[in-house]
Amino acid sequence: MTYILSHDMVTNMIHQIGLKTVYRQLVRQMKLDYMHWHDFHHQSRISAESPNGVIELMPIHNQQHYAFKYVNGHPSNPSRQLPSVCAFGCLSDMDSGIPVLIADMTLLTAIRTAACAAMVYDCIRYPQDTIDIAIIGTGAQSEFQITAMHEMHPIGTCYYYDIDDHAMQKFSDNLSEYPFNLQAINGVADIPSACDVIITATSCLTPSALAIKQSNRRKIIIAIGGDAPNKQELNRTLIENSTVIVEYLAQTKREGEIKSANPKQIITLHELVQSKQTLSNDLIVFDSVGFAIEDYSTLVMCQGWFESLPPHEFFGVLDDPKNLFSQIIQGTP
Repeated sequence: MTYILSHDMVTNMIHQIGLKTVYRQLVRQMKLDYMHWHDFHHQSRISAESPNGVIELMPIHNQQHYAFKYVNGHPSNPSRQLPSVCAFGCLSDMDSGIPVLIADMTLLTAIRTAACAAMVYDCIRYPQDTIDIAIIGTGAQSEFQITAMHEMHPIGTCYYYDIDDHAMQKFSDNLSEYPFNLQAINGVADIPSACDVIITATSCLTPSALAIKQSNRRKIIIAIGGDAPNKQELNRTLIENSTVIVEYLAQTKREGEIKSANPKQIITLHELVQSKQTLSNDLIVFDSVGFAIEDYSTLVMCQGWFESLPPHEFFGVLDDPKNLFSQIIQGTP
């Protein structure tokens, strides 16, 4: 009937499979689903905003499955000993309407966001042995971004910066066993001009905060932070000089970096995966705001992990489904 995946179940399965394998499985599933983009019904996520953050519902479906994810984003929560992001998702059978999987997706959201960025880079990378990468913002998402990218293409040096020294130390400690160099920097201006990939993972920056040093090689900026109608991470001039990759244009125009700029070229992620457009610029921005098809891919992957286990009788089996009131009369056994 229905698989119920708790945080511990998801975490234990990731430990058994290994994070590297999880990234690769998810990238394969995402590519497959983006290849079949036109089989899905798409819509922007439904947002409920408050002064402290946002709650979002992200639905999507095709002829086989209906999926949604509930996710919040409240940057001030850690000061109250609460997570800034928590999420759960559901995958249902379109034929019967019965949920086949309900899962804690807090950890999975971080993994799928990183896997999507790594997939984008994998679609446009240059052939080289290693890449140099910089990340601005070393919060909860940062290690996932770097490790996912490393599993898709080896990193030589990772430059990192955050306004919070504790976050920088946490980042360094967590990645100390990985086979690439870690180099702390003092700010955006210290990012080497020859850096191949720059990831911005901040809750918000002023529009002039990120100034990119130009070079003669392709540079890819992955903007995963500051996704809301009133937030902006990247400089408007930078966006207007870039080829920008978006997941779902209607949603990105409202929440992403392109909401206040007109890029030289916009390419949708499904066009990139299907190789239907060529990149006309050496400055490329992935304006990542997250889209429901990525959560769909994650839930399908999880279903494959647990399909050998006995499912839960989450809804129960009724002797007479049309006589629901009989359960009140008879009482619960």
